[in-house]
Amino acid sequence: MTKHKRDSTNQSVHSNQKKEFQCETCLKEFTYSQNLKRHQVLHTGEKQYKCHICPKIFSRSSGLKNHLSVHSGVKPFKCLHCPKEFNELRFWKYHLLVHSDETSFKCHICLKIFSRSSSLKNHLLVHSGVRAYQCLHCPKEFFHKRYLRNHLLVHSVEKPYKCQVCEKEFCSSRSLKTHQIIHSVENPSKCQICQKEFSHSAYLQRHQLIHTRAPPKRTFLCQTCPQQFYSLSGLKTHQVVHTGEKKFKCVHCQKLFSILSQLKKHLLVHSGERPYKCKICDKAFSQSSALKYHFRIHSGERPYKCPLCERAFTQSSTLKVHQLFHSGEKPFKCQLCEREFAQSTALKIHQSVHTGNKPFKCQVCDKEFSNSSNLKSHQRVHTKKQDNTSVLSV
Repeated sequence: MTKHKRDSTNQSVHSNQKKEFQCETCLKEFTYSQNLKRHQVLHTGEKQYKCHICPKIFSRSSGLKNHLSVHSGVKPFKCLHCPKEFNELRFWKYHLLVHSDETSFKCHICLKIFSRSSSLKNHLLVHSGVRAYQCLHCPKEFFHKRYLRNHLLVHSVEKPYKCQVCEKEFCSSRSLKTHQIIHSVENPSKCQICQKEFSHSAYLQRHQLIHTRAPPKRTFLCQTCPQQFYSLSGLKTHQVVHTGEKKFKCVHCQKLFSILSQLKKHLLVHSGERPYKCKICDKAFSQSSALKYHFRIHSGERPYKCPLCERAFTQSSTLKVHQLFHSGEKPFKCQLCEREFAQSTALKIHQSVHTGNKPFKCQVCDKEFSNSSNLKSHQRVHTKKQDNTSVLSV
């Protein structure tokens, strides 16, 4: 008890001390200059602590020490309530929340549990939509200062953390660790209901509440279409679909996007990077989610079933579009001729009738089309001609 009091007193003393030393790269603040120097190694990429078993290198001796437990299998942190063991103290502490009966620090919207009231208070900003911290390099905004610090690494040229499997580079060790799960042959933290995989068992246990409890109420409604959202930020992100606002520009081709995530996906077109490869047909993808959906072609898995006609789909988004045919609902309306559509993509294709825009060009005869499907249909004309020519030559 005395030790606990002494620890608490020490923590309060340290928390009251002024943090005078700030990192110029990520804005993180420190009380002592030596802590700042130790932190700056993360940005320089300097690594002097090498694992003697695998090629991994670390910037700190503590990082190497924690890593070696992966090879040794030593898990010194044991749960007192269940047989689970952990190789790091932070994972053990997070796991203990699963057994805790404490409900005072639980989010009433998404049921996430926190060990401190301050953590819950910070988390609630996610649902409120208030983003007080804005990046000076791009329009992105964040709920917390630490999220902004992590994001600033994206604008940094330095990416010192490299995946040994696919050679993809990352700004932080945490991003690399999250990525490496993709290459894992066997991931024990896998949901048996929906097959979703997680980096830690604690995240899996929190996810499983989705299947066992009633989902949180969607309180943020779009005034233009019937879609509903759990958070204000989700609603705001969605609303640009209706406003047509596109503030994210590609530096390579000047193409504009309404959402930052769309721009990030598009940038992979220019880089040609496709790190996610199908083990059955060798087809490669730029995103892990695309590989996941593709694999269902081989497995035949169609987990999303329509309750009205028993038709099944590989993606939940495809099921949602399908259900509009049963309801007859057409939420996407053309502002020029008031024609209505069930899908936003159908509306975009239709709008080219008014604009005259034909961005899809045939590489053989230079004929232009308003959508890719019409171009694909047209290209069959050239392939048929080639087939006929080859038959005649024989």
